[in-house]
Amino acid sequence: MATKKVAKPVEEVKEEVVEVAEELDPMRKVTIRLFKDSGKYRDDMIVGLNGRIYQIKRGVEVEVPWAVAEIIRESLEQDQATAELIMSEEQNYHDNVERRLD
Repeated sequence: MATKKVAKPVEEVKEEVVEVAEELDPMRKVTIRLFKDSGKYRDDMIVGLNGRIYQIKRGVEVEVPWAVAEIIRESLEQDQATAELIMSEEQNYHDNVERRLD
């Protein structure tokens, strides 16, 4: 059975294209808030993107380009993965030491 295609009005298609383009724009502004404490996470975070340096204040909401927020997100994910690997390797080390002592 054949299906009938219904074309959208040109203006509607243009609006959808603009919305998608805005969502894909790596420089569109997003709001983030970085964790702040009185220890390791008290200083501003510095992020470089395409030759530009962004100094991001911790503990307050700030607007940054989406690409900067993505760099920060990926960095935090990598920090977490590294911490998990270190914990795993420490456990393996302690297990090996215990086996050798037995």
